[in-house]
Amino acid sequence: MKLFPALAALSLAFPVAARAADSVTSCDHLPISDQIEVFSPRDTMAVCREMLRVMEGVSVDDLITMQKAVYVMSHDGYHDGDYALIARKLVDIIRLRGEYASPATWKGTLDIAYRSWEAFNGLVSPDDIAQLLHDLGPMAKTINDDGLISMVVMIEMRKKHGDDD
Repeated sequence: MKLFPALAALSLAFPVAARAADSVTSCDHLPISDQIEVFSPRDTMAVCREMLRVMEGVSVDDLITMQKAVYVMSHDGYHDGDYALIARKLVDIIRLRGEYASPATWKGTLDIAYRSWEAFNGLVSPDDIAQLLHDLGPMAKTINDDGLISMVVMIEMRKKHGDDD
């Protein structure tokens, strides 16, 4: 699945590190090449720590992708500037879907979270998606992307009609 357009555009602005496939095992003293230009080393460390808290086999490319997603979500008004909180919410969605060891799959989940936020003008947030997945319990790991998108649409409809806050 292709990452959302905003991340694709950021890919041009922030080239991938030369060591993209290398594993990230510690968030302390990451090289500058492991962060996107708009992040400080502290911001990168915060995102990295949220990822390593749950995710397995995190590569430099994965870290850079997550930083881009966090930045775009923040730029679009989701928990403006609180990069660690945004990363925590996105990582929780990945964890609840059981994708913590599968970058090919969790990158699609980032796409769904962003598109939901963007398409519904912030009405459906990653907080809502995480709550939905939490409420589903173990079933959350069995839902495919289409099923998740359908559930996101139902959240939007309920909120739009005042049936949910």
